[in-house]
Amino acid sequence: KISPSGEVIAVGQDEMVSLLGADLKPRVDLRFTGPAAAQATAPDGKLELLGDQTGAGQYCIVAQRAYPFELCEDQLLQDDLVVDALLPN
Repeated sequence: KISPSGEVIAVGQDEMVSLLGADLKPRVDLRFTGPAAAQATAPDGKLELLGDQTGAGQYCIVAQRAYPFELCEDQLLQDDLVVDALLPN
């Protein structure tokens, strides 16, 4: 348990850490994409980019086509996903 309320559990494997609620439902997944970078993904698909994302080569896929991430980032990015995942319900 890592949150002050004891409601969040962290589970890690390889380059990923998942934050789960006490009910074991996913709150956010953290993937480490570089020495000083991570990408947080919420169950609803929203993203938070953390650290230096230079050279991450990000893209989004829509209808089986890949597009530069800049074209869809407004729809995908959300601030404070990790902070929200650590707060009690």
